[in-house]
Amino acid sequence: MLYYGDLSIQGEDKKRPLKPGIDEINKGFDFHNCYNYLYVKLSSKDKYPLREYDMFTMCDLVLSRLRVAYLPGSNKNTESPNTFFYRKAFYARSTKVLQQTKNIIDNYLFDEKNNADESVIKYYKIISKFLKKVLDDIEKNNSYLKIEKRFDKFNNEFKEKRE
Repeated sequence: MLYYGDLSIQGEDKKRPLKPGIDEINKGFDFHNCYNYLYVKLSSKDKYPLREYDMFTMCDLVLSRLRVAYLPGSNKNTESPNTFFYRKAFYARSTKVLQQTKNIIDNYLFDEKNNADESVIKYYKIISKFLKKVLDDIEKNNSYLKIEKRFDKFNNEFKEKRE
């Protein structure tokens, strides 16, 4: 996770060295610095050349972490989901990350509805709709299985819109 330096703070590079080609999920908010840096940049109304790239990166970070409910080596039969978006201890914080991500996307869609490429607009509409449904699921019951099924629907919807 070197895009904005998550491994370069407080000796993280020594605790969990970077393994090129492997994006390991760690306990807690393991993409903290990268997400926060992107959030600050994307929350600004200032336009800059790599804005869509940063938005895609932020969405990819969130969605990749949302897909993983169990840390490597966890026993899924006996343990509760234990990653950032699924641990009860992180409920408020993880929900806020999802809501902030959705707000960034919605603001972009509102500001750029007449300027951005149609396929980019479609992509972010699908992501926004997906995050809304995930937030609704979490509010009702923080269930990994429900969110896992949402990913299946999301993948199908994304494929249909691309074709």
